Amino acid sequence: MMTNDEIFDFYDENWNDYNKVINMLHDVLDNHETQINDLKNKIITKVNDTSSIAELEKLKITLLECQDKLDEETHK
Repeated sequence: MMTNDEIFDFYDENWNDYNKVINMLHDVLDNHETQINDLKNKIITKVNDTSSIAELEKLKITLLECQDKLDEETHK
């Protein structure tokens, strides 16, 4: 997973190469999708294990944050 600084540094170094930049963005989006799927799987597992409601709510909030970040990256 790339940090914000790594993403901006990469863009600064490759701003004139459309293919490199678009490939990097696809990698970032793919990573976010993987994280969302992992969180969904954790929620399903926790529900099946009858975990506490508070822990489940925390995972839902994290999932929503990841989806928001993915939406932000998609709209950039």
